[in-house]
Amino acid sequence: MIQSQRYHWKYPTLLTLSTITIVLGLSWPKPQFQPSVFTEPKTQEPLRLPASKTLMGHSTWVYAIAISPNNQYLASASYDGKIKIWNQKTGQLLHSLSGHTDAIETLVVSPDSKILASGGWDNRIRLWNLETGELIRTLKGHIEDVKTLAISSDGKWLASGSVDKTIKLWNLSTGKKHLTLKTSDWVRSIVFNSDTQTLVSGSENGSVEIWSLTDGKRLQTLTAHSQAIWSVALSPDGQTLATASTDKTIKLWQLNNLQLQHTLKGHSRAVWSLAFSPDSQILASGGYDKTIQLWNPKTGQQIRQWEGHKKPIWSLVFSPDSQVLATGSSDEMVKLWEIDTPKIFQPMNTQTSSEIHLKPSLKSSEVTDSKTLVELNQILYNSIDQNWQSVRFNDTLVYRVKLTADGKIASYQPMNVAASDWVAETPLEELHQPNLLPQNLIEFTVVMMPSGVLEVAPIQGWDNLP
Repeated sequence: MIQSQRYHWKYPTLLTLSTITIVLGLSWPKPQFQPSVFTEPKTQEPLRLPASKTLMGHSTWVYAIAISPNNQYLASASYDGKIKIWNQKTGQLLHSLSGHTDAIETLVVSPDSKILASGGWDNRIRLWNLETGELIRTLKGHIEDVKTLAISSDGKWLASGSVDKTIKLWNLSTGKKHLTLKTSDWVRSIVFNSDTQTLVSGSENGSVEIWSLTDGKRLQTLTAHSQAIWSVALSPDGQTLATASTDKTIKLWQLNNLQLQHTLKGHSRAVWSLAFSPDSQILASGGYDKTIQLWNPKTGQQIRQWEGHKKPIWSLVFSPDSQVLATGSSDEMVKLWEIDTPKIFQPMNTQTSSEIHLKPSLKSSEVTDSKTLVELNQILYNSIDQNWQSVRFNDTLVYRVKLTADGKIASYQPMNVAASDWVAETPLEELHQPNLLPQNLIEFTVVMMPSGVLEVAPIQGWDNLP
């Protein structure tokens, strides 16, 4: 019975995977979102925000993502054993890598941004040249799934954790196995301490174990959760250990003495992934409930939460500058979210995005100030998200859209053949409100690209902005 529960997520029913949802990221000006304060997360409906970029290319669940320390590359890996390497800034796909024969569950990049390590259900670890996409070598040693990988801050050691109840330490430059640690249960997550002399692991039985890498001895065992630990993370400032579990909680521990500081209760289902921002100011979490939640690790207070994907979130990671959070999901997408760190800790407006309204008399010619355009971007996103259905397309689609002052799509006009063909198969075809007065309408040009990027501009363009 226990064994069948453990493999529940290893063999998902692929027939349930739906068509990729087009998630639209808005361009200039960047909206300054003011979501509600979630004092009781379990009873609040999560806010939905547009991603700044959506990377679409995987054909099945995105299990793992990693961003290179030089901030140039983003790597994503999926259930079908494929890895994709993207330009982190532009979203351009650079390489598609094949080599694993089963699902890939973990990725990590070396400190010099030259090596990408991947591990998965074929029991193998593969090292790749991140710039060229070429396979460097394959590491064999585990006899069960490789669940987690970590690289020491000096770039010397690669650690791997597995269902076979071992952690193995490898010389990253030579690929030779240096040490094998026998753990109490499956190892789901590992992380090096900044001193590179110790390693922290989180296991299926809910325990955290601290290991010495000089002699391989277990230094300490902590019963942290009542259920499996899926993710462990150390704050870059070396102060805090975070653990996430299928028991729906996140726990923050003081690293030097492993004293519990805070228990974070915001997720309604299992928490699968954690990431500290490089400046140690934010802890991000994601999991089965599809929400992304940001926390202040010092106080344990939730900063904000929003529904980031249509399906569960398997992995998330911050960019080296702490400005971007990347997430990977069962919806086959990777999303990039701009995190405005200086403003994110300010008190949040209790008015939700759906409550934003414009002056009824506002005309298109009057839309010239940045504040109004920010509001219009949010309204247009909400309207599109509610009415434009999931679809795959290969062409750039251009529309002229008229929006009412309260955020409803009054009419649309396809500006190219591809857009016309596509809209005929969606509910947009039935959207029509012919009796609206012209002065109550605001006109936009909307450009949708297969990459998931959305460009939005009022008809008169952005040139009139102060």
